[in-house]
Amino acid sequence: MESLVELLLNNRTLSGKGMKLVRSRQEERFVSYEELYDRALKVLYRLQFSGLAQGDELILQIDDEEHFLYIFWACIAGGIIPVPVSTGGNDEHRLKLYKIHENLANPYLAIEQRWMTKLEENETPGYSLSVLETRSLYVEDLVEGLDYHLPYGKLASPNRADMAFIQFSSGSTGTPKGSC
Repeated sequence: MESLVELLLNNRTLSGKGMKLVRSRQEERFVSYEELYDRALKVLYRLQFSGLAQGDELILQIDDEEHFLYIFWACIAGGIIPVPVSTGGNDEHRLKLYKIHENLANPYLAIEQRWMTKLEENETPGYSLSVLETRSLYVEDLVEGLDYHLPYGKLASPNRADMAFIQFSSGSTGTPKGSC
């Protein structure tokens, strides 16, 4: 296996195989690899249509596991670098988001509307929300209507040296540090 893109491509044909998302003791959702491939590539089209390209960074502020899955794999498929960041409404979570945003080259932000509302309601001293908003995409817009016929985004052909994703430390003892 050369890349995660190939992994996604090769597993899409595994009949009956996929992932089980456990939302609660009573609620589970099975996502087949075929469905993951289909929806991720439709989300990729929307990301590329919004201006993202291979090598761009996309901060993910997403609670919904299924939406996260589609957007994360859309990024992988298109060579966009996903940067998952935990969500939360307190000062520490907001400050972490701003510090990570500052630390990246020129990132986009995929955020659920409710978290953007929390950012708007709670100012973080020393940081400008307008900087985040200029390159923000609402998760709901990216995943709405994926059951319909939509075009697929253009798959990347990554090199072994290309970064797949960035995971930041909690930042609880200082500035969050990213590793790939």
